[in-house]
Amino acid sequence: MNANRVTKTLVRAMLAAGMAASLAVTLQGCVLAVAGAAGGGALMATDRRTLGAQTEDREIQVKAYSQISSDLPDGSHVDVTVFNRRVLLTGEVPDDRSKQLAEAIVKAINNVDAVINELAVAPKSDFTDRANDSYLVARVKTA
Repeated sequence: MNANRVTKTLVRAMLAAGMAASLAVTLQGCVLAVAGAAGGGALMATDRRTLGAQTEDREIQVKAYSQISSDLPDGSHVDVTVFNRRVLLTGEVPDDRSKQLAEAIVKAINNVDAVINELAVAPKSDFTDRANDSYLVARVKTA
């Protein structure tokens, strides 16, 4: 009876993983989000920052993504990384005005101590390049 229960649990877990993977593939860009969410819990447990600092950094990141995506032109791709209220902007923007606007948006968010603007004035990178970058970032973080 115990082996039957283990088998049922394994089947359910595989079905859930398969459904999550097919949904993520259907939504394309969500593949990285699903992988990030899975690893996020483990990273949170090993992070040197307090839970309050992690929460504050995440809040800054969410606000920055939201405001940047609504205020910058469609040809922009901006990544926001926050650690101890210091914000790193990376990615591509179509012109210098957009680069300065992104920095101004982030500086206006509460509790931001510093902004490091490494945005490149260049065409938007494609999905494959960004996926490769995310993979490398994940490998570095786990190391």
